Amino acid sequence: MGVLGWVLVLLIAGGVIVAARGGIKIDPTKLQKVEKGDLAKSVVATGKVTPITKVEVKSKASGIVKKLLVDYGDKVKKGQLLAQLDKVEIQAQVEQSRAAVEAAEASLKSPKPTMNVPRWTPKGPTCPCSKRAYERAIGMAKEGVVSTSALEMPRRTMN
Repeated sequence: MGVLGWVLVLLIAGGVIVAARGGIKIDPTKLQKVEKGDLAKSVVATGKVTPITKVEVKSKASGIVKKLLVDYGDKVKKGQLLAQLDKVEIQAQVEQSRAAVEAAEASLKSPKPTMNVPRWTPKGPTCPCSKRAYERAIGMAKEGVVSTSALEMPRRTMN
């Protein structure tokens, strides 16, 4: 007898021993009577749901949606009204803009205020600070401390 023969004898002997013990024991709580009916099984899985097609809907106006006129999956046409916004906030923005326009128009119509700017005379500035700076610059030019071109700045402020 070869190796194959001995393997076959061992398998038959193992099968006879299992049959003699009464077979495999099954837990009675896992047994059910056979009956006709629907079979349902639920499966729980984790993952990410991704759409087949993604469409972005953008609006030029912002606000609180008061009424939604279409439902998920509805076919819509170009220019169709999809939602109505709450008009309270929008109306407040309109009134605020209108008030800003009226204020700007009123400021255009009002007379221009006259500014009290010190006037310069041909003799020199009437403002004491500028006059002193000019006189000091002339004195420094006469002494040779500064060039005569340095007198240009005070002279420009006078005209």
